[in-house]
Amino acid sequence: YAFSALPAGYLDSYSDEYGYGLYYGEGTAARFLTANEKDKYNAQHLELESSYGSAAEFYIGSKNKGYSIRCIKDN
Repeated sequence: YAFSALPAGYLDSYSDEYGYGLYYGEGTAARFLTANEKDKYNAQHLELESSYGSAAEFYIGSKNKGYSIRCIKDN
């Protein structure tokens, strides 16, 4: 399987002094939420990072972060 992705960045759960989430990685990274949940607060996500030699890794992270989603059409 293969797909293309634009490095849209991601919203982290850390916030600034106004309570807004901080946005990182625009132009260099993207995080995609998967359907694999660890528990009600955490899920697996795929992280694509171009500044580390186009690395793609799966991680477990908090679901309160801003992830991209990938829509898949069933045939």
